Amino acid sequence: MSNSATYETIRKELQQISVVDTHEHFCFPRSAARSHRDILTMVQNMYIVDDLRSVGFGAREWGEDIPAPQQWERVKGALARTANTTYFKVLQRIYRELFGAGNILELDYDAASAPSLEHAAQGTAWYDAVMDRANIQCSLVDKGQSTDFEYWLLYNGKGLPYSGGLTGDAPETSHYPRFLPILRIDFLAYCYMPRARKGLEDRLGARVQTLDELEDFLRELLPTLRQRGFTGIKSCLGYYRDLHFLPRQRAEAEAAFRAGDSASPEQARAFQDYIIYLLAELAGQSGTVFEIHTGLRCFGSPYTTGNGPHELTELANRNPQTRFDFFHSGWPWTWQAAAMAKSLPNVYLSLNWLTAINETQAEHYLQESLDAVPFSKITWGGDCFYVEEAWAHLEIMRDLLARVLAERIGSGHFDAELCRVMGRAILRDNAIRLYGLEKDC
Repeated sequence: MSNSATYETIRKELQQISVVDTHEHFCFPRSAARSHRDILTMVQNMYIVDDLRSVGFGAREWGEDIPAPQQWERVKGALARTANTTYFKVLQRIYRELFGAGNILELDYDAASAPSLEHAAQGTAWYDAVMDRANIQCSLVDKGQSTDFEYWLLYNGKGLPYSGGLTGDAPETSHYPRFLPILRIDFLAYCYMPRARKGLEDRLGARVQTLDELEDFLRELLPTLRQRGFTGIKSCLGYYRDLHFLPRQRAEAEAAFRAGDSASPEQARAFQDYIIYLLAELAGQSGTVFEIHTGLRCFGSPYTTGNGPHELTELANRNPQTRFDFFHSGWPWTWQAAAMAKSLPNVYLSLNWLTAINETQAEHYLQESLDAVPFSKITWGGDCFYVEEAWAHLEIMRDLLARVLAERIGSGHFDAELCRVMGRAILRDNAIRLYGLEKDC
């Protein structure tokens, strides 16, 4: 059988696998239904907006006083300069294959907005249709911000003003059966601040006034996480600082707690480190997966060093019972993540987002990883705000996974049966085993 025929066979088989998607930021069906999701809104909430920033179409160019049809023409001009990127490919694929609307660069504002507005208004019916077409059985969803403090942290971390009033739905309240909530724990690492403790009370109903009470609550929280509706915990602290977490003395955390909003940068850092180590320890004791954002930032957050997986070496080594899922495989420092996953039994590789950042590198990385890392430690996720975008990300993942497996069969590196097992494992079985989803999926 030729490589092309093998590819087609594998691609069809991969399409039949009911995917367990390990990471999304989906807005909820009811939120989509009540939104006005025109093409401008859609572009601003997809990764392509970062490519627009890259070519100089940033915040100042999104003028609110410009009529939408004219603004879309300006956006299209900038989009044309990004037509080579995987982010653009995602947008184009949505419009050509999912919406059946043709080339996005040839559509005027009304034609580009119509399918997005129409489908979003369908709410749950549209989500079901896209999830069915993608063959995604369930998605682990980190909604991120749902309290005033979490939104304040998001905006303050980017140096933007925040006046309040943006609180929204938490993933555990979505009541969409295919979403499995993940608890983002960033706000817990800021609980030396009174406003963060107010966020804790708003989000989880816990009122704490001392470090002792905070520690007691966290020791209660992790073993009861599933009962509270969560499938795991996730840190996005890599958007606010580096990932070089160090073991700290409790007295250092106590000093930050007493200082509150007046805590020095070093005191704040010590508190964050202390809480991350405590959460890691408790996650290991309770069998909770600890997801950590590693590598590139998005949506206008500045590029920085210090976010590579190697920064987490001490945390992973000091918590051997804790399963760490390294998101995005640390791109662009993917070799670090692969080396750690090969060497450490408690480190796993998530390809979420990576397949859309750079499709070609994701393919090469998967080739390399399958030579080094046990395939049982690799998972996939979309990491998207819109279900349409996740569908496109998954299509790209299936394309490149089929190419990799077909090449391995053609070269005699792997036999066909092993490739079938690996394909199903990466798209489904590994996630079920890692997150303990046997009853959910």
